[in-house]
Amino acid sequence: MVNFIETVNPFKLAEPPQWWLTQLSDYDAQLVVFPSKIRPAYILARRRQASNAMETMNLLDKDLLRKSAGMDGDVLADHNLIYVRHLLGDSVQRSAIFQWLRDHDMLRLGGAEKVANLIESEEEYKAHVEGIHCGVLRPRLASSSTVGIADVLTVNPYRITDRRGRIRS
Repeated sequence: MVNFIETVNPFKLAEPPQWWLTQLSDYDAQLVVFPSKIRPAYILARRRQASNAMETMNLLDKDLLRKSAGMDGDVLADHNLIYVRHLLGDSVQRSAIFQWLRDHDMLRLGGAEKVANLIESEEEYKAHVEGIHCGVLRPRLASSSTVGIADVLTVNPYRITDRRGRIRS
């Protein structure tokens, strides 16, 4: 499978099951996994979309990875990858990681700009509500038919949910 990179495996971690690698590839073909050289865990990473126009910056970034991320940074740099997270224990044998990816993947949530705009909207709304609660205005309860995005969304750096905890896109 092209989304598993065989590297030095000092902790003798078993290769993830084929069904899990297939599900990872089906979810996002740019995601890869490889065993860490410095801890008994896998590393989940995304293939970098390098631009020829930014060749110097790409080289500097790879050099920085090699210096700052230890021996796993070498693998990231050599394979042109961006770190996503460590997968500890039996994470590569359970499908829960795919829910985590859906909750945290900014590309699937519309990209960095959309997520940043949603976070800014939420911050503006919270500032407005704090002004209301300071006695400037009385809060108005909105009926369910007049609820706006700022009333519905709860935004944190990791996921966007409505009041019922459902993921919003």
